[in-house]
Amino acid sequence: MNEFNEIVNECKQKFFSLTEHTFLQKYIQKPMIDEDKLRFLYAMLSEHLPAKDIKDFALASTLVDAALDTHEKVSLNKINSDYVKKNRQLTVLAGDYFSSLYYYLLANAGQISMIRLFSLSIQEINEHKMNIYQDENLTFEGVQRDISSIESAILQNIAEHFKLSIWKQLISEFFFLKRMIFERSQWLEGRKLPIIRALLNDHKNSTPDRRNLTKDEVLTLIDRKIYQSKERIEKISEDPILKHDVIMKQMERLFSPLNYSEKVAEEG
Repeated sequence: MNEFNEIVNECKQKFFSLTEHTFLQKYIQKPMIDEDKLRFLYAMLSEHLPAKDIKDFALASTLVDAALDTHEKVSLNKINSDYVKKNRQLTVLAGDYFSSLYYYLLANAGQISMIRLFSLSIQEINEHKMNIYQDENLTFEGVQRDISSIESAILQNIAEHFKLSIWKQLISEFFFLKRMIFERSQWLEGRKLPIIRALLNDHKNSTPDRRNLTKDEVLTLIDRKIYQSKERIEKISEDPILKHDVIMKQMERLFSPLNYSEKVAEEG
């Protein structure tokens, strides 16, 4: 894990050295880095590729995430001041800038096939986002497919590219689980995000009982799904190809903030 942490820190330093811009920072939020993705990427590829290639892919993936996340923050509200106008313009430009950096990085490294893989992954992510935005009758099965791609399409496609199917399965499950845990916390704060909406739609369509569920009943639904996902990941991680200790450490990291693992196991 020390080696993984060193890789993560090195990638973060490189990322911020590339993206740091004093003027932009006055108007837009500092980009976030998903360290879980970096650890999974390194664990998956460490026995198959040189360290430099892995670092290039890791940095490129963080730049793509930064570009997509930044464009998500573009306000659609009516412009009522020069500050708001400048903020919107710079947010769009910052997202474009981050996207151009991933392309430059891979092109400079001679990773032409990866440029195509990344661009197709971005297209896939945007298509699945549109599914979420447009579908008023979300189902859990459908939203799991969409969210899984939105959260981890690049890593899944890298796994497929190198014929690491078990890693693709694991990554898909882990990052959907991570999103479920996030949406659970948002539900407690009063926000109803896609997974929760899909669970409520499924419940409504599968039972003659049309009453609104209590908050505790909704939490029971999501906790059951979280526990089932946790069990699937533990089952997948038994495959000898995978780094079981690393995966279990990642699971601990995912659940530890709320001591949530024990709670879900009890409710499951």
